[in-house]
Parts: sequence; structure tokens; C-alpha cells
Amino acid sequence: MQQALLKLKGPSVTHVDHQHVPPLIKRKVQRRSVGSSPGKAERAPATRCDDVHADVVIIGGGIIGLCAAYSLLKQSSTKLKVALIDINDTIPGKPTGNGSATGAGQGYIWMSHRDPKSRAWLLAERSKALWQELFQLRGTLTESSVEWQRSGSMLLATCAAETEQLCKRQVMLEAAGITAAVMDAEALRAEEPALGSAVCAGLLTRTDAQLNGRLAAAALLRACKALRDESNFTLLLEHRVEGFELCRSTGRVLAVQTDKRRVMPCKTLVLAAGAWTGALAAQAAPASTAAWLPCIQPRRGHLLELSSGVTPLIQHGLMEIGYAQHYASQTARSNENLDITFTATTSASGSLLLGSSREFCGFHGQSSPAVVQAILDRAAMFLPGLREVDLSMVDVRKLERSLGASSWGKSKTKNLLEF
Repeated sequence: MQQALLKLKGPSVTHVDHQHVPPLIKRKVQRRSVGSSPGKAERAPATRCDDVHADVVIIGGGIIGLCAAYSLLKQSSTKLKVALIDINDTIPGKPTGNGSATGAGQGYIWMSHRDPKSRAWLLAERSKALWQELFQLRGTLTESSVEWQRSGSMLLATCAAETEQLCKRQVMLEAAGITAAVMDAEALRAEEPALGSAVCAGLLTRTDAQLNGRLAAAALLRACKALRDESNFTLLLEHRVEGFELCRSTGRVLAVQTDKRRVMPCKTLVLAAGAWTGALAAQAAPASTAAWLPCIQPRRGHLLELSSGVTPLIQHGLMEIGYAQHYASQTARSNENLDITFTATTSASGSLLLGSSREFCGFHGQSSPAVVQAILDRAAMFLPGLREVDLSMVDVRKLERSLGASSWGKSKTKNLLEF
């Protein structure tokens, strides 16, 4: 379970130079070991009155952590006790400071921009199926509660070479069972009148969807609380993880030490800490540092939100075809490399979400007016109606795909997980 959860975050928090691992993680760590000598039974740490005991302890209250908690709790036959730890005072956390990436993005549940031959395709396909399964349960999690929109997606081309890419992608998607249609300029503008003359073709996939990440996290939390009578769910907000007590002989985590109390995982520990997962997993298994650090690392971005009434109307989620390259490439990027690719979608409330930027600059979380302007300029190429929009009309969702440099605090051990 632990390794699967680690991999789920991989596609969204990718490569960065190792020098940008947060200072708290780079410090020389200490370890506190509790346990037995080889050949003897494992000894648990002495119990304290304020300790929390659970079968499964989850660190991280974003989409991944909440989904793990809900999946465990709804297995009523097992009666598992689950404790979820998060640094924030609310779930989902604010997408700034200590907040998670949950809710900062556009909420695409898309297949059209992915490669059917990739592992990410299987994860995306499973993700979409799981949401549908949750909705069918007819409980707290409903389509309306997460603002599920069947708006479809449209990949856009601006030249003949990109149009050829769309045609190849249409064949690839159809072979994978996804219906998609290539549209010429005339058909495209009949579908999306706000598009400008720079766009010469599009690939429409009507089955793609989107949701509101923050509302999804809140709905998952309500669903976990609703199962509290059937199982035991302990929510520990505003708890900073400061260290771990380990078994000396096996390295198994016997206790998670927060700034308020210890939390004892009787069966297992799940690490769902976003971009911090790579650095912590590397500390957990030093021999695997070269493997973990490159695949789970922070990536900063900006996403713009414009109020309804001042922006052109669009019917589908829009994305230039160049964005798909970010899902096909496995090459690490330079820290200084800034990439801006056009994306746009309309939220359920009517606001226009514009993106997006990607910077591999570690845990640096400050927004940049220059990057915001560059996103607007790029978007205006596709949606000319945005040329009259200035910075005063824009709200910025800082898409900081990390938990911030102060989130999970002072790791005091090199052995966090079992591998």
C-alpha cells in the first residue's frame, strides 16, 4: 500500500535538483531506536496517557491521504482504526504556506493528453473509475458535492505539425477505447466560438471530466467522519511530525512523534505527504536515495482565476497539444527552466481558470507577477478576448506541488517506512 501511494503522486511532483531539498530535510538527522536485539521479540515503546493508537497511521490530509483513509474505513468487515495527521488547521489545507497542492489545480480527470502505453495512463484510468464507483454509493460523496463536470476536453493545434500530432493521438486514443474527434478550424469555432485564428485544429474528447479538488477533499473528509460509528477514525489537525521511534532490529516504525503527542501505528504507516514524500522516503532508505529523490520532488506553478463576466465563455476544458509532452517525457529539467503552456477551463461557479506554469525551483513558494503576465499573454494567443484583461483582474492560485518548507518539520530518523 505504501509504495502504491508513493507512486500515485509521482506524475504531479517530478524532477528537481537535489540541492533544493528543503533545509529541514537536509539537516543531519538523528534516530531514536526502540526494540529488541536480533532473535528476540520486538518490544513496543512505553505507553503514555495521551498516545493515539491506530491500526493504520496516515501522514498527509490531501486527496491521496483522504482516499486511503476512506478506503480503509469503509471496509467494515475489518474494523480498522485509522489516524490521519495533517499540519494544517483545516482540510483541505490552504494552497499557500503549509497548504497542500489539493485544490490548487484545475481538477482535470482527463485521458486525452496521456499515453495509453504509460503507467500514468493506468493510474488515470483507475482514478476515473474510482470516482464513478464512489458516486454510485450514494452517500456523502456525490457528483454535486465535488462539482463534477462532464465538460470534455479539447487539445489544440496551431500549425500543421501539431495537427498531425492530433491525428496520431486520435488513432492512439481510439485504439485504447476512448472516442475522440479531430476538428478543423471551422468545426472548432462552431464548438468554441471564443477561440482565435491562431488555432487551426482541435481534438475533442467528450468523456473527459473535471472536479473541484478542494470540495473533493472536503467531501472525502465528511465521508470518513460518517464512517466513524462503524470504524474508528482519528483526525489530528495542526500536528507537526517531528520524529519517529523505530525498532532497532527491524527498522519498523513503532511511533510517530508529533509536536503534540505520539501516534502508534499497530499495523502500518502510510506516507502521503505530497512532494515531501520523496525526501522523506530517501531518508527512510538511504540506499535508494538516487531512486526516490528524482521521482517525487517539488514543482511550483501558477494557476490564474478570473471572475465570470469579464472573460470569454468556453464550453470545454482547453489545452494546447504541447502540454501532453510533459506526460511523455521522463527527462529531468533544469531548475531555471520555466515552461508556460496554455490551459483553460470554466469552473462550476463560472470563473475561468487559466494556466499554467511549471518551474523546477525547489520549495520556493512566492508567486511571480512576470510569470502571471506571461500566462495571460500565452492565453490571449488562443483566446483573444483575454487581451483586455490586466493583472488587477486576476487571482492567483499558487500551484505549489509540495507541502511547503516548514510542513512536516524535523525528521529525526533515516528510517520512516518499511521497504
